[in-house]
Amino acid sequence: MAEKISSMSTKKLIILLIVLIITWGAASALFILTKDAGKTDFISRIVEQEQAEPEPILPVNQSGIVIPEEVYSYQGEVIEKSEGFLKIKVSALDNYIEVDQEIEARFDEQTAIVQIVVSPQVLMQNISAAEIEIGEVITVTTREDIKGRTSFRAESIRAVSQK
Repeated sequence: MAEKISSMSTKKLIILLIVLIITWGAASALFILTKDAGKTDFISRIVEQEQAEPEPILPVNQSGIVIPEEVYSYQGEVIEKSEGFLKIKVSALDNYIEVDQEIEARFDEQTAIVQIVVSPQVLMQNISAAEIEIGEVITVTTREDIKGRTSFRAESIRAVSQK
């Protein structure tokens, strides 16, 4: 009977060993398959990125701010004034332009020209173009896209002063 128990234990041990070997083999195969799948997916992503069109480099001003597709206002210093227009020096640091430039803002009787006075209170008053002085910093705005243009009709002109 001891031999019978011993031979049964040996058979069970051999079967258990075979099951363990098969399980280990299956687990190893599964690990290798999933590991390789990840590599090919990673490699295919790299290949796709290399073949893809590069993203366009967006233009930026001197402050590093991306210049939008449309621009509706500029701020700058008045360097010349004449009947019907102001010539303004605009800086690339403060505006959506790549380099400093001079622009010409035309105006007429429909252009709103406003002086904003900052004192203990903020006051806004309508003024005439004649009251704008050379060297004064103004903001000119329009309803049309003026990106890349150096001459346009201003819808409004705002001058800010502190008193």
